[in-house]
Amino acid sequence: MSKLEQYKIETKEDSKKEEVNYFDEQGNKIGTLDRKEGIQKGLLLEAVQLWIIDPDTKQILVQKRSKQKSIDPGKIDSSCNGHVRSYEIPEQAVLREAFEEIGVAPTEIYPNMKKIMTVTVDLTKVGGKGNYIAHEYITFLKHPISYYKLQKEEVEEIFFMDYETLRKETLKENSIMRMPNTKEAEEFFDLLGKELENQITQEKCMDK
Repeated sequence: MSKLEQYKIETKEDSKKEEVNYFDEQGNKIGTLDRKEGIQKGLLLEAVQLWIIDPDTKQILVQKRSKQKSIDPGKIDSSCNGHVRSYEIPEQAVLREAFEEIGVAPTEIYPNMKKIMTVTVDLTKVGGKGNYIAHEYITFLKHPISYYKLQKEEVEEIFFMDYETLRKETLKENSIMRMPNTKEAEEFFDLLGKELENQITQEKCMDK
């Protein structure tokens, strides 16, 4: 059974269920608890982020988090993101979040989705909330902004940023970006840059 087929089964679960797993520093599962409790206690939880890239312009879709959010309201974030629920694997979680937050069906995201890194990031050390094993995914998808259907409780607006601007904004002091300015963020952007270069190279080869 493919991960996409598993996703269709798992989403039959109660959508209000907010139980998540928490882990030790080696990434071993310790137990399960309510998401908010896990955040408050600073336990190591599992999260996903998806970065949607326009294949023509190579710009990256980002979201401005709703002002109603209890964590980092108004910050600029990845295309969509969220916690991995206790009954999910990361691939299922990122497909669910894409559908919930910006209205993109799993069948659109899944075929070209690629994980480019997994990193542990403790946001409490940079003035934020949450301690995460974060799985970073990318996918290439061509749609105008008007195509996306936003979950207003989560997302205030979405827009495109070019790679260099996104990197510069994230790695500067007092950034408006939710991703903290860390060596892991630099590594992420190095990998993202390589993926964009690979895409451009592939397109040039196809044009020959």
